[in-house]
Amino acid sequence: MVIASNQLKYSSNVEVNLDENIPQIEALGSQINQVILNLVINANHAIESLKSEEMGKISIKTSYSDTSIIISVKDSGPGISEELEERIFDPFLRLNQRALVQD
Repeated sequence: MVIASNQLKYSSNVEVNLDENIPQIEALGSQINQVILNLVINANHAIESLKSEEMGKISIKTSYSDTSIIISVKDSGPGISEELEERIFDPFLRLNQRALVQD
């Protein structure tokens, strides 16, 4: 969060709720950090696209079940339009405020 804090401070409040009972796993922490950072930056862009005077909200939550560790990132942005829902997991799909771009 420190890396994105300058970008977030004028548009989004970040709430972090980490489950302290999550067991250790074998993973590349730097890659997990990069994914979460990208999600938070994307969430902030969505919130900024509303051009609201009010601060938006980004929530990061971790939880654990018998078979899974779950990381959730939610925001108060506008959401995804119906036309993009079918394509949201297409490789190289990027969204910005002006256009849909397919690299």
